[in-house]
Amino acid sequence: MNRNYVDWLAAAKDDLDTVVLLLAQSHLSNILSFHAHQCVEKSLKAVIEKYSTEPQKTHNLERLYSHVEKFVQLHIDELMLEKVSELYIESRYPGDLGLLPN
Repeated sequence: MNRNYVDWLAAAKDDLDTVVLLLAQSHLSNILSFHAHQCVEKSLKAVIEKYSTEPQKTHNLERLYSHVEKFVQLHIDELMLEKVSELYIESRYPGDLGLLPN
């Protein structure tokens, strides 16, 4: 079994810690959105790394989740997963700032 999944989980935890720190900073919702996506993405990649091979090089959470479902049963709100995926792209560029709480 590949132990790189531990590194993926540590990186996901860093993103989660960042999200928690940014929750009170409404003007940084775009940065919070980015790190929320990264936390989910890295967590899913950790599962893939643990049970399979090297994670896919994609930021698409739905695609990663479909791969993860082969190995573990998760109870994920797929609509929320889709929204977090959309926010990842929207939060990275000017003009789409301030997208939360929308």
